[in-house]
Amino acid sequence: MNKNLKNVIVYKIDMSKNKLIIFSEILFLILYVVFLYNAFYYHKENVKNLYKDLYSEKDKILQIYNSDIGINFNELNNENFLKNKGNIEYDIKFEFYDIKFVRDNYKNIGLNKDLKKDNKNNINSERYLFLKRNYNKYNKILTNEGIEIIYKFSSDGKTIFNSVFKNTILVYSALSIILLLFIHYIYLNIPISKINSFFRKINNTKSHFLNKIYEIKNLYSSGLDYENKLNLSALIIFIGFISSFFYYYIIESLIYPPSPDIFTPFHNIINVFCDYYSIDNYFHINGFDSSQNNYFPGSLLIIQILKTFTFSNPYVGVKIILLLYIFFLLFFISYYLKNIDFIQKTIYLLIITFLSYPFLFTLHTANFEGFVFIGLALSFIFYFKRKFFITGFFVGFATSIKIYPLIFVLVYARKTNIKNLLLGMSVGFGLMFIMPFVLSTFVFPFGNFTDNLLQWINTFPEGLKFYKNHMVLGWSGVHFGHSVLNSLWLILGPEFDFSNYFNVFFYIFAIALTLSVLKLLKMNLTINKFIFCLCFLCLFTPTSTDYKLLHFLIPLMYLIRSSNKNSDFVKILILISLLMVSKSYFYFYDNIYANTNTLLNTLILFYIGLLSLKIDKLNGIKSLRNAIKKFI
Repeated sequence: MNKNLKNVIVYKIDMSKNKLIIFSEILFLILYVVFLYNAFYYHKENVKNLYKDLYSEKDKILQIYNSDIGINFNELNNENFLKNKGNIEYDIKFEFYDIKFVRDNYKNIGLNKDLKKDNKNNINSERYLFLKRNYNKYNKILTNEGIEIIYKFSSDGKTIFNSVFKNTILVYSALSIILLLFIHYIYLNIPISKINSFFRKINNTKSHFLNKIYEIKNLYSSGLDYENKLNLSALIIFIGFISSFFYYYIIESLIYPPSPDIFTPFHNIINVFCDYYSIDNYFHINGFDSSQNNYFPGSLLIIQILKTFTFSNPYVGVKIILLLYIFFLLFFISYYLKNIDFIQKTIYLLIITFLSYPFLFTLHTANFEGFVFIGLALSFIFYFKRKFFITGFFVGFATSIKIYPLIFVLVYARKTNIKNLLLGMSVGFGLMFIMPFVLSTFVFPFGNFTDNLLQWINTFPEGLKFYKNHMVLGWSGVHFGHSVLNSLWLILGPEFDFSNYFNVFFYIFAIALTLSVLKLLKMNLTINKFIFCLCFLCLFTPTSTDYKLLHFLIPLMYLIRSSNKNSDFVKILILISLLMVSKSYFYFYDNIYANTNTLLNTLILFYIGLLSLKIDKLNGIKSLRNAIKKFI
């Protein structure tokens, strides 16, 4: 170790001032190129915003079409574009083609046979190096004379980049001079002994870090105890959140020029609490007509109660829901955090609750998945208390909101508890399902019990069709999704027409779900069954949104508290902790909501599912016949 330390110090001492300055300047230059790239990238976003504004106003396009003098941005009155444009030059062009010319020359223009932009064509160079990037868009429009034309909206990336460079070179030069003076001062004024001491500290830190890694490795091989598992999980979530914070809010928002739309792990800020507001608004206008949503009546009961106590104020209603989610999660985590110091417990509570991506995403959307989580979490707690009627009741509660929790009956069911479990589930589901129609005779939406029930039943198939078109056949399902189909579609790209292959994928996933259920029946350990069930429900449904990852907090807390030191359980704990972290650092197709989170979460879920099967293999039931005997 001392030999390595000596080599490092000697190299530092022998390094000439010029070499040190050149090395520092190269490093700074690399950082500046990154800085330039960010600047160029955001001005490309400005161009996209300008196109969207122009696209919505046909008269402006026709004004350009009939004008020979070019574009005057001040006359176009695009405030958002002008606000972000600053002193940057934009070489923006419009080209107009008649339909006949386009059909004869579509390849030379950059279109495919369907007259849509051909992203694989070299003309559309935005898929290549950023210095070559142009922003091209095509659209059809009718002139006032009824002639159909296609216009091409394009911007020259090189012009934008050069302009950004001109506007930032003085800042770069000034910072470079300051950096060189600083290095020069350090070189002349700090004694060699201080430099040696500095590098000795670095070496000691490196040694300490390596020792920690070896220590963790030894602990991992021998099995982690409760405190170490809690520290490991909390550390992963904390580092993941801090990394995400620095990436999104420091780099993406504060580096000049700022983005017109802040890039975060969630929806645009304008869509905050969107899921609750949309269902509340639709219920307020249409009552039990469910042709535009796929929620079960349990969710409508929750809205009814909130509307009654908040005098139909959704802004108060959403606050009640979010506070309920927060307090319940704090209670649930506290249930497993026992025998630890109050301050430590508070820190762990804050980290696991307020820094975990799925929970923050659930809060951001105010989706009713939070109530499903409450139902499943309570069912899990009462199952291990051997209160099987209450376990079934909360499974029924969760199922009355979204149908998929029904399958957790197979996770909990045994020959000794099946009757109480099914009875409790029937009571929980039945009450939540019927109550909104009973209450409608007293509170909004007023009406006859039978008529309201029939209205929901008759319109619900339309709601499923609406959801299918929007989230399954539509690209929206890829946003914040993690199912196998979400990842596959992300790889194939938004231009892929999934509707032509829907039936094929539907049958494939139906078979995968069936095989998974059969495998679930043959598993023995409840925790393994719970984890495996969550995995295939996330992977093999047509679309699965990231708030569903919230349910993995249930097995995470159980594994932390468990005395089992199986190394595969520790792997699952680490992987689940990674599910609690946003991983959307790179995105595709110029769409911030189609990102690496989808691909990485799909892979992690596969690995978790396989590990749960591996662990249960030693305790599982070999035949389906013997598995069925557990229930009968």
